[in-house]
Amino acid sequence: ANPRFLRFLADVAMDVTTPRGASLVLGAVLVFLLTWVALHHFTQREVGWFAFLGSLTGFSLSFLIILLVPYDISQTLSGGDKVLMPFSWDMMYWASFLLCWVTYPLLSEYEAASGFTVAGRLMSLRSTWCGLYVAGTVLLLLCLVVGGFSVLAPWCLAMANAWALLVSSLLMAYGLVAVPRQFWRQASPSFE
Repeated sequence: ANPRFLRFLADVAMDVTTPRGASLVLGAVLVFLLTWVALHHFTQREVGWFAFLGSLTGFSLSFLIILLVPYDISQTLSGGDKVLMPFSWDMMYWASFLLCWVTYPLLSEYEAASGFTVAGRLMSLRSTWCGLYVAGTVLLLLCLVVGGFSVLAPWCLAMANAWALLVSSLLMAYGLVAVPRQFWRQASPSFE
């Protein structure tokens, strides 16, 4: 085992035993449970457990940001040893990155697949995802050979930010047109 990693785990364990760290862990568990209750209440019963688990993870990570920001600010203002915060932010970022770029697209393709059994759906996914994984692996290896991890991390950050900007601008543009149009049509029944 790597001694630096073991020292890091010991520091995180010590940070979690402090009152602030314990409140962060308790808050994370509470966020997870409340998200589970809300999703369980609003989800249709036909939704598979893997889709439910993916949604639960995505929503929980999004809601945990609300919990981490005040904790991060209090750690910064108190001048305490910030061990848990970089780990928490990195964990949330990379988990969100993997969910957005691997898990969610894979789940959506699985749900849209034409097979009637799990094996049939996975076989239809193979043709779609095989090329993407080969291209991604070649690109990953190329980045690692050219510049190592120092090139890979900024590229992943840029791709994630580009995706977020693209999706938010598309959804905002749709909302800026669709919402007023819906109000206009509801106000004038002659247009329907």
